[in-house]
Amino acid sequence: MRASLLLLLSGCSAALVAPAGPGDPPGPADARVVVRRPRDRNPHRAYAVYDGMELKGFVFSGSAMEFLCAPGPHLFLLVGSSDAAVQGELEAGKTYVLRAGAEPRFLRLRLLLEPWPDEDEELEELPVFERDPEASEAFLIDQWDRISERLAWYAGDGQVECAELRKEQGR
Repeated sequence: MRASLLLLLSGCSAALVAPAGPGDPPGPADARVVVRRPRDRNPHRAYAVYDGMELKGFVFSGSAMEFLCAPGPHLFLLVGSSDAAVQGELEAGKTYVLRAGAEPRFLRLRLLLEPWPDEDEELEELPVFERDPEASEAFLIDQWDRISERLAWYAGDGQVECAELRKEQGR
């Protein structure tokens, strides 16, 4: 019910996400990534979260998502009305927290994605959602070219625009 309400507010016509509980801690061969989005200036828009070309899920104002991935180098991309990226090398057995948000910039909102190394009680209590793979397939297909282009830019000339996630920022 809560997911449907959030999707209705965000303007999404399909249930792209479903409620989920907090994930398991990472095992010895995995790293865990948690993306938290506190309540912000753009409450009616969902932001898509990618690990490279893989759509991992969506965050809404006042929500979180999490996933396991292989250790090693990663480029995470946040996509909405604009985009933002974080690059870094993840270590096995650790959890990395990213904060998604937006700030006003020249009459539009600029998305932010940044490491969040500090514990924050407010962010810790955000409801967690997971992507519904079937419902989000159309979104994935529709955004494929844009994501490919933006990832190539962030991997090349746009590297200077990426926030850096360091191994020691894992918990």
